[in-house]
Amino acid sequence: MSALAEYLKAVNPNASLDLASRAAMEIRSLTSGTDEGARDIELLTREIGRLKRELSAHEEGVSGASRAALDTLGERARQRRLEGYDDLHDDAHDDFSLLKAALAYGEDALLQGTTGHSFTETAPPSWPWDEGDWKPKKLRRMLEIMGALVIAEMERLDRAEEERDSRHR
Repeated sequence: MSALAEYLKAVNPNASLDLASRAAMEIRSLTSGTDEGARDIELLTREIGRLKRELSAHEEGVSGASRAALDTLGERARQRRLEGYDDLHDDAHDDFSLLKAALAYGEDALLQGTTGHSFTETAPPSWPWDEGDWKPKKLRRMLEIMGALVIAEMERLDRAEEERDSRHR
């Protein structure tokens, strides 16, 4: 019995030895003689391995993340889900206004932390949008929003870079 037939039998112990052997021969016949079939199997196997490693890294990252990191990611998810700030929306802000807004929240957080005051009457100088859109919050909340806006800007830049790279292929 070939290694492939043994593997197929081990994966499905209820299958007969004859069925596993025939399946192994069919797989070999489909891929033998074609480098393309073998390459496809190799590429798929590598991609499955890469995805498993990536998923494992994400799981480790979430389990080891601080409350601050999780709150920031939660705010980013809220912006996307409840405010409708999806990729299309964010990609329209190619003037770095997402980063400018993050800086405005940072300016207000710094002012609150160092003086106890806040930009309540007017928006900070870096605020990129209408004055009426400025809604100051408590210090920690401002930092969550600032972090989420930085993430949004980074995601926008990543998508723009991917698009540029795909055009040059």
